[in-house]
Amino acid sequence: ERWKAEAEVGINPLSANHHAGLALLYAQMGWKAPALAEAGRAVELVPPVDPFAKVWFHFNLARAYTWAAEPDAALKQLGLFLSFPWDYKVNNFRLDPVWDPIRKDPRFQKLLETKAK
Repeated sequence: ERWKAEAEVGINPLSANHHAGLALLYAQMGWKAPALAEAGRAVELVPPVDPFAKVWFHFNLARAYTWAAEPDAALKQLGLFLSFPWDYKVNNFRLDPVWDPIRKDPRFQKLLETKAK
């Protein structure tokens, strides 16, 4: 999988989607620095005229930060993500194992409480 994702980024270096996918793959592998670099690059590549796409990439960046054990950065991205209307519901945050590393963080709980209102 990794080599495929890296090849896709090489073929499509301006594709936010490909960089985001590679970021999540790196994060799941525990490759913190490359994961965060790819996630940041994905956010940079989203056209500014598409604010909803930007939100989705901030969500992916939050996931990458969570898997990379960067709770402060993950919570910052989630705060940005939750400030926009989106279909990802509060219960998704409560049930999705992606958020297990930050689930008990009081700041995470506060974000969920704020979004639930």
